[in-house]
Amino acid sequence: MMRKKTDAFHNTLRVAFSQGISLVSGVIASILLPKALTVSNYGMVKIFTLYIAYTALLHFGFTDGILLRFAGQDYDDLNKKEMRVYLSFFLIIELIIGGLLMITGLFLNNPDYRFLLLMLGIDMIAINLTTYYQFISQATKRFREYSLKNLMLSAAKALLVLVLLGLKYTLFPVISYRVYLLCLVTLDVGMLLWYLFLYRDITFGERDKISQYKKQIISLFQTGILVTVAYQVSHLVHMLDRQFVSLLFSIEIYGVYAFSYHLITLISTMVSSLSIVMFPMLKRSQKEVLCSHYETVLSGVSALIGVSLLCYYPLSWFIRWFLPEYTESLQYLKIILPSILFTGTISVVMFTFSKILEENLSFFKNSCIVLVIGFVANLAAYAFFKTPEAISYASLLTLAVWFLLEGIHLKRIINGSYYQAFSYVCLVTVCFLITARLFPKDIYGALSYLICYGALTLLCYRKYLGSWVSFFLKKTN
Repeated sequence: MMRKKTDAFHNTLRVAFSQGISLVSGVIASILLPKALTVSNYGMVKIFTLYIAYTALLHFGFTDGILLRFAGQDYDDLNKKEMRVYLSFFLIIELIIGGLLMITGLFLNNPDYRFLLLMLGIDMIAINLTTYYQFISQATKRFREYSLKNLMLSAAKALLVLVLLGLKYTLFPVISYRVYLLCLVTLDVGMLLWYLFLYRDITFGERDKISQYKKQIISLFQTGILVTVAYQVSHLVHMLDRQFVSLLFSIEIYGVYAFSYHLITLISTMVSSLSIVMFPMLKRSQKEVLCSHYETVLSGVSALIGVSLLCYYPLSWFIRWFLPEYTESLQYLKIILPSILFTGTISVVMFTFSKILEENLSFFKNSCIVLVIGFVANLAAYAFFKTPEAISYASLLTLAVWFLLEGIHLKRIINGSYYQAFSYVCLVTVCFLITARLFPKDIYGALSYLICYGALTLLCYRKYLGSWVSFFLKKTN
């Protein structure tokens, strides 16, 4: 029992530490990359990263099926021949799809988008196959490899940006986005090769025929497709405003807008580490025990995310000093930063509970409803105001509606209240928007928000303070 407790605690710390290092490296890369590139070149990079996110749908649920099928098992208990069959089948599928993307790119007239599609095809293969191995790590609780991968990739990306910045100030005054994307895709391919070597015992060697596992492969798709589609629809909800801005405004405006979102992504990286550890831990719990902890987890995660909004103030100062050409991004950042209160709580808590309780269809339906609402809201915001700020506010309201829909549904299943958590995140959001507007760039803003945050947390969640500690100790048992 003590061994399991220690292992779970170390897994939590290991992932948190790797995500912390990733955050530091990511901050270095995200701050220095705009310095190394022009605004238009940076905009092209962000167009690539916008569309590479959609390629996760092109594993059609297979990797999510692997995660759900093997979650909680020990790595040594895996059938090696069976796993080699799954990899062989998945590799064939991804090579075909990636090849089609690259061939399609050859027929595009626009040279920039031709290059982007070629890079998307290669990167899609590397990322989806890497995800396959990552989900095996997560399912079998091998968080050491997951953490090491994060550390290596984050450090390599930070080093890449430093090299490009050095080249700009020594040899090449203008660095093309193509150079950066080529290096980025090379790093992703390198990560895949590392995983192939690390998991060589389930990659290379004797395997059975694919035809012998036809039923199992179909089952993996059936199990995972709904999770994949639900996640991608939810991801599209997150990216809807960026999609509108990328299509309706210039590449320079989109570059500045996307920069503000990239800063948010760095913060949400830390938040996402919670769900990585939580899923295999919570999946071991009985349904009754799991449901009894819903309100505790919901309140704890939302309170934890609330602290991260303080990052706005040091980021604001640094951007004004180091990247004055991106100062306009702060107008977007202070509007969309509170969105992580909604998206983080939904993805870390509600989506995790939906997967464990096999409520993926309901999560998918709610995500589709929110996607339609978000599309109408963003379209109306542009029609009436024609500014990226209006689209940002519309996106924030859409996320609040999504939180409500998920809360209502899970209340029916779990019988756990969401009212308090919803009131809390809305109040914290309003407090941040007010303090950021009144004190956009000084210490008074940070202190004002911190006081409001502390008062609201004590007011709304004081009865959960002991439960948060108790829950963590139980889950590490």
